[in-house]
Amino acid sequence: MVALGATWEGVTSPYFFLKGERLNGQLYLDQLSPFYKKEGDRLFGLGFAAVMGIVSIRFTNNEMNSS
Repeated sequence: MVALGATWEGVTSPYFFLKGERLNGQLYLDQLSPFYKKEGDRLFGLGFAAVMGIVSIRFTNNEMNSS
């Protein structure tokens, strides 16, 4: 299995899973998320992952408060 992303700044490098490996929450947190943080920095400039982390935290907090 391969993970690949497309953005307005270009295509991410492919992430190749090991044979028989399946995507789950733990694999995403441990391997795919750090991979995409590096790809975000490569495509959008250093610091992109930090900005996106702040945005997602604010979004999550706002959703929690609006309930």
